[in-house]
Amino acid sequence: MLPFNPLQQISINFLIQAKKYQQIIHVQSYFSQFDFIICRRFFIHFRNLIVFQQQFFLKF
Repeated sequence: MLPFNPLQQISINFLIQAKKYQQIIHVQSYFSQFDFIICRRFFIHFRNLIVFQQQFFLKF
């Protein structure tokens, strides 16, 4: 069995933390993309409503 190397243990812990952090960043970027799509759809829907109202009021 190899003698215990604290530096090696630290580097292993660091790699584990980095992996977790990478996953968190990945999830956050996924959600921000998702939010962007929702906001864009909402904005387009809202804009269409405004255009519809303007056309509706122009008729009368």
